[in-house]
This record gives sequence, structure tokens and C-alpha cells, in this order.
Amino acid sequence: MTGMEELVIYTFPFVAYVIFATTKLLHAIPATALAGFMLLPPRYAFNLPVLPTIDKENVIALTVAGLALAFAPRTERVVAPTFDHVAAQEMLPGLLPRERWALVCIVCLVLVMPFGTVLTNRSPVVLPNAFVTGLTFYDIGNSIWIFGLPLLILLTARKFLGGEAGQRAVLYALLLAGLFYSLPTLLEIRLSPQLHNWIYGGFPHSWIQHLRGSGFRPVVFQTHGLILSLFLCMSLLAAVACLRVADFDRRWVYAVAAGHLFVVLVLSKSLGALMIALVLAPLIMLCSIRTQLLAAAAIAIFVTTYPAVRGAGANPFGTVAHVVEAAGQPSRANSLRYRLAQEELLTRHGWKKPLFGWGGFGRAIDLESGSRHASVRDGLWLITFGERGVVGFLAYFGLFAFPLILLAARSRRIEVSPATAALAVILAANLLDLIPNSGRTVVTMLIAGALIGRLEHARQTAPAGATPAAALLVGRERAYGRSAPPPARARAGVGALRAEASIRTGAAPRAHPAPAGPPARARGPARRASATWGARPGDVRYTRFPAGPPTTDGE
Repeated sequence: MTGMEELVIYTFPFVAYVIFATTKLLHAIPATALAGFMLLPPRYAFNLPVLPTIDKENVIALTVAGLALAFAPRTERVVAPTFDHVAAQEMLPGLLPRERWALVCIVCLVLVMPFGTVLTNRSPVVLPNAFVTGLTFYDIGNSIWIFGLPLLILLTARKFLGGEAGQRAVLYALLLAGLFYSLPTLLEIRLSPQLHNWIYGGFPHSWIQHLRGSGFRPVVFQTHGLILSLFLCMSLLAAVACLRVADFDRRWVYAVAAGHLFVVLVLSKSLGALMIALVLAPLIMLCSIRTQLLAAAAIAIFVTTYPAVRGAGANPFGTVAHVVEAAGQPSRANSLRYRLAQEELLTRHGWKKPLFGWGGFGRAIDLESGSRHASVRDGLWLITFGERGVVGFLAYFGLFAFPLILLAARSRRIEVSPATAALAVILAANLLDLIPNSGRTVVTMLIAGALIGRLEHARQTAPAGATPAAALLVGRERAYGRSAPPPARARAGVGALRAEASIRTGAAPRAHPAPAGPPARARGPARRASATWGARPGDVRYTRFPAGPPTTDGE
């Protein structure tokens, strides 16, 4: 621990205050969260009795949540530049989500799981070569702080970033942050990972793990180089998403950004993050929105069912080791096989206490099979499942996986913008990396919260009790304007749908002239303008997607 670490940690809230005071709220939230993620020291921790630990993630969560609520737009306070009309329109009520599944996950994670884990692990583990103490009621409060405080980022993003403008703000912030972080990454690729040593003193992890061939794996200010590579992968996917829908005369900017990030990702020498990018980048660039959502949902289902698959003795990644070895990487193939063998051993041990897990202090490691430090737990799913059981695993990973599954399931009833679909794929990439690694960061919470907010915005665009068809019609009318013709697939029986929606909302039915035929397809600049994200809230292009700020008339 050095003085520079303490200085940066304790001055971060004041720097964040300046960002919030000079920037629109929708941009200040992701900018502050990403700035803390990129620059704060990863290993600093000051333990307080009873109170939560002061470390990188907790400081970011408390700072962003507190300042976001303090600068939240209120109609009675119109003070530029802190007042953000777009944020006022898109802001969701309350701090807790209205989606019942999200509330269940949070309650299980913060209340049910800590009590259940402690009550089922009161006795110590006594073996000939090891002794592990039992859990006490003090560990309940510790578990609540560990899992509850990072949720503040998710809840803040859900409240403020669930609208269309908020989704685009997260995507652009992720792209710009990746471009900024690529500069120190290139420096460490050339000079070896030294920035943390020069500024904060020491190295945050094992140095030998960051030697790759004749070069180095960069770390910058992260706990491990794998987390940095995953962040570069997510920024690359954000650049590809911006490239797909950008105006023709601006596409070269995003193409250069995507190419630059791809080169940096290759040079960072992380095979897993590179393989994820090579699979998901073409998905964002070439496939439809619904296909992107279905692929993200498939990844989410695979990750949430992975403990059951491994418990049944199946090995989905066994073929990957042979592919890596055939690609000329025998050392990495052997490392993967060793991880898979440890997974099988620890999964069997975890299923001995399937409901609430074994708890902390190394109890989730199979001590009967050998030394306490003989087993390796790299994947976050394995750590969570072993220590918190099925309840903790589903509650924790459900906050990341269920938004992807529900977006795909409701994609025929709600209008999903390219920004939302891209964020879903980026979150799926992070989920996929959580199988071999433990790369759950502030960025994961930020994106997951924004997608949960998007699901709630979709509910707001539909009247209470409306059928899916009527909800889709009302949502499109609010997004396109009241005089715009309905889409082609909704013309059949549109009168009955509009009448049904009017009856349920109590509004008088409106007469709309039936279109003579299919609307002419926009060409040239008009077509490009209609697919652009970068429009202002008052622009006609902004109302292309019903995920934009809902109107309040008639509600």
C-alpha cells in the first residue's frame, strides 16, 4: 500500500463530482464508472469493522450512485447544465427494479443467500491435513456488503440508462474508453507491464502469468491482463456496432477505431478474448437484431446451465483444447485441460451442498483430495456455485443472464434498437468469459442494469393489461407519432387492435386513414438518417425506436 493509492482512492469522489457538475447525467454516469474502472488501484483495500471495505469497486459504486441521485433531474429545479431533459424523460421511478424476477434475484442475493449459507455451514471442516473454521453470524453482514454494494451500479444504470439515449450513451462511452485505454496498453506491450509499478508501486498479480512468448500481456491498472483483454474485446464490439449504423460519410471513423482496437486486442496476447471477438463481431455486423438477441440468449442459457452440465459429467470445452493444441499452442491447451479437470473435481464437491454452498475461507475447495491450495478456481461461476450454491449462483448470474433471455423472448412484442441489441451481445461476451475467468467488473453491472431498465421501458410503452398485439401498436404510435401509418405487418386488423387499445386505456378511438399501399422505401441520405443513433432528442430520427423516452400525455 502506497500513499498514491490512498490519494487516488479518496480523491475520486471529488473528481467524479466535477464530472457530474459539468456533464449531462446520461453521459456522467457511464463516464465516471468507466474512469474509476480504468484508473483506480485494483489492490487497495481498507477493512473497517462492521462497515464495508473501502476498495476500488465499492468506491465507484457508492460515488456513482450517490452523485446520480443527487444530480437527478427534477422538474422544480431547472439549472443548466445539471438539468438533463432527456434524463428526466427516460428516468424510471424508484431505485429498485419493477421486474419481479430482478427483485427476486436481489432479495435472494442480499438476504436469503447470506443467511442460508451461514446457517448450513456453522460447523468447521476437520481433516488430517487441514482445519477450516465454521461460519459465524458476522459473515452474514460481510456477505451482504460484498454482494450488495456492487449492485448500486446496476440499480443506478437501470434507473437512468434504460431509455434509448441512455443505451447509446453506454455504447459510445465503452467505445471511447477502449480507445483511451489502448494507449497505455500499447505502452505496456512494448515496455512490459510497468505502469502499476511506476504509479502505485508493486504488481497486482503474478508476473510470470504475463510473459507470453517473446512479449508481454499488458495489465495497466487491472487485477489481471485477462480483464484488460476482455475490456478491449467489449470496446471492439461497441465499435463494430457503431460502424454498422453510422452515416456513410462517418463510417470510416468507426472502421478505423474498430481496426485499431482489433490490433491492440491481438497484441494483448489473450486467446480467449480474441476468440470471443472473432465470433461475436460478425454477428453484430451482419445479422439482424432478432438474431443477435437470440444468440445472446443462447449464450446466457448455456452459462446458467453450465454447473448442471458439469455436474452431469459432460465437458463442453473438451474439443476446444484439441483445437488450441492443433493451432500450435500446446502450453495453453494443457492449461485448459488442467482447468477442466479442476472444474470437474470442484463441481462434484460443490454438489455435496447444492442449495447454499460451502461459504468462504476455502471451504468450497475439495480438501479431501489433497492440499488446500492444490485446486484452482478461475471461473466466477465455479467460485459462486461452490461458495453460494444454486441459490446464490442463479440469483447472481440471473441478473446478467435473464435480461438477455427476456429481450429475445419479447423481441416480437417490443421494438429493440441496434444499441440495445449490441449491448446484449457485449454482455453475452462478458458472460461467456466468466466460465474460464472471473472478469465480472463495474462494466458488467453497468450494461446489465441498462438492459434491465430497457425491459422496464418496454413495459411503460404498453398500457396496463393490453394484449401483446395492442401493446406493440400503442408502442409504435408513441414512438412514430400519432399520425404515422402502422408498419406493414400490423395493417391486417389494425382497426380492431386500435379499438382494443383504446378501450383498455380509456382513450377515445382516433381515426387514421388507411394507407393506399406499402410505403415507399427511403433511399440515399433519407434512409441513412433514419438508422442513425446520433440524433438529438428533438430530432425526428430519435423517434425511430420506441425504446426512446416515453411521452406522458394520456398516462
